[in-house]
Amino acid sequence: MFSDNPALQHLSDSDKASLWELTLWISEHADQTVGWTQLMRGTHMSQWELNALLAKINTNPMAYMKSVKEYLKYENQGAFSTPPVPQTSNRIAQHV
Repeated sequence: MFSDNPALQHLSDSDKASLWELTLWISEHADQTVGWTQLMRGTHMSQWELNALLAKINTNPMAYMKSVKEYLKYENQGAFSTPPVPQTSNRIAQHV
């Protein structure tokens, strides 16, 4: 689970379990637009509980949800493949 992540070692086992459940729920709903109501209903946590948990890892629920979704998108593209090189727009290229 999260037991090997040094950034989470300060969390209690209960907090790690809650964070894991939250992460799983987000990953199961990554293809949906999720707001506060759906997040609270789906995780059975209040807005205060979500904020308090994620404050322990210096983030907030919406930012955490975004980071999990971005990770899943990256993982599905092949985490070990070379990331695509961003294309430079003509406007930027003119100033280089």
